[in-house]
Amino acid sequence: MLRPYEAFPKKKGNVRSQYIPFYLKWVSDCYTFLNEPLSNRLTSEQSKQFLSHMAKRHEDWQVKQADTALRLYDYFLSEAISPTTGKPSSNQEIWRLLEEKMRDALRLRHRSLSDLYPCCLEKYSGGSESSG
Repeated sequence: MLRPYEAFPKKKGNVRSQYIPFYLKWVSDCYTFLNEPLSNRLTSEQSKQFLSHMAKRHEDWQVKQADTALRLYDYFLSEAISPTTGKPSSNQEIWRLLEEKMRDALRLRHRSLSDLYPCCLEKYSGGSESSG
């Protein structure tokens, strides 16, 4: 799973090639420490747990580098997983889904107002006719 990730930090994170082996090491160490498969996305608690463990034996800059590596790996996984989770893949699809949701919300609001309005109209118009 880390092989496809190798080019990702350089492309998305502007990481120099000489640092990529360290990014791979931090991600691998983290998943080994947590005993998680590399295909799983980590929770923020899991990342914090690893980083606090790492801070005991490493310099601050290394912990920051590991944090960046884990964030980039999580972003990498989110992009790799999204096509299979049914998320829209194109802008047109996103707009179509947004239009559907907006249409449904407006229809629901219209129905609730049309149910409420006649009741309120009778109540208030009845009161004003008898006093006028």
